[in-house]
Amino acid sequence: MGEEEVKNTMCLLLLRH
Repeated sequence: MGEEEVKNTMCLLLLRH
């Protein structure tokens, strides 16, 4: 688990609004 992974997931979630 890395910070980069979290940021990527957040970005995906935001795009998948």
